[in-house]
Amino acid sequence: MWGPSIIGFGSYHYSMIFVYGTLLKGEENAEYLSEAELVARNVCTNGSLIDTGCGYPGLLKSGRGNGAW
Repeated sequence: MWGPSIIGFGSYHYSMIFVYGTLLKGEENAEYLSEAELVARNVCTNGSLIDTGCGYPGLLKSGRGNGAW
């Protein structure tokens, strides 16, 4: 199991997402990201996790910067 990671996916449009928990490599839902490319591991970002009410959390970014690193 790895710590929080950033992955990229899509050959025509490159998107980066912050991944943790069951989406990490070796975890039960990792198959959903099997086509993704690992860009960085053990990363952090500024912000607060919130309950979206939709069964998954969201991140409210705070502080400086434009992403996780």
